[in-house]
Amino acid sequence: MSLWDEISPKKREMFLRASKPAQVTGASLNTSCETFVLTLKDKKNLDSDEIGPLAESFRHALLTRVEGFGVTALRLRSEAEIQHQGIPVLHKYGRLNGVKESVRAIVSALEHVVLRLQGRDSCEAVYELDWDPQDSAERELKAGALSKPEIGIEVVNSDLTLLHFTGRPVRLHMTLHIQKGRGFVSNEEMRAPWRGSRETRREVFLIPLSVNFSPVIRVGYRSVERQRHTVSFEVETKGNVTPAEAWRQGWDDLNARHRQSRTGKAK
Repeated sequence: MSLWDEISPKKREMFLRASKPAQVTGASLNTSCETFVLTLKDKKNLDSDEIGPLAESFRHALLTRVEGFGVTALRLRSEAEIQHQGIPVLHKYGRLNGVKESVRAIVSALEHVVLRLQGRDSCEAVYELDWDPQDSAERELKAGALSKPEIGIEVVNSDLTLLHFTGRPVRLHMTLHIQKGRGFVSNEEMRAPWRGSRETRREVFLIPLSVNFSPVIRVGYRSVERQRHTVSFEVETKGNVTPAEAWRQGWDDLNARHRQSRTGKAK
């Protein structure tokens, strides 16, 4: 049971119904950190010491209940594997010809890629990446190479290094599964739906990734001086969701859970 569920329905309703819409200060389309001011109207029925648990409940919702995107599975092979074996790398402990890092290191880097997906909740993106030392002195593959505007994929931390080429010409074939989700999901949980299913050969070659879907990385709040029924929230995101969108999702989630509890359908 969460802190929000422990608060009485009457107090929750006061918090949700009596609050003015958030006032955004210093808002910008390019900022990942914004301040919101929440003012409670019902000053007689909400004591100042009751506001803390309510604010902490909202902070928890922002950190755990807001949806984000992540790379959930990987299929990877280099030109040598295609020519001689005909199959991709089967697990994260393998290696690729022409690439310095192990597949495990590449998986770890992909787990830190921050991206957004426009117009859909999931997709499968296929990449063919050619590298030749005669054409490029740059031996790093950056996360920015994963952006595909034509299918709505935008990488936020484009300067993140994914791997290094060793010096020989190589063609890298990579397929990424990108999904929307909430919270942290381990690679074991990602693998679970595939177990026992061998309907297609493609599933066998998928390497599952651990994903932290949450786009919110920090939420701080404090009571405004001399205004004990006014709370200031500072919300910082990874950049793939704006703080204003995170605020809206978190607020909607509290409202939905409150309605479910009132109708006896809370999970």
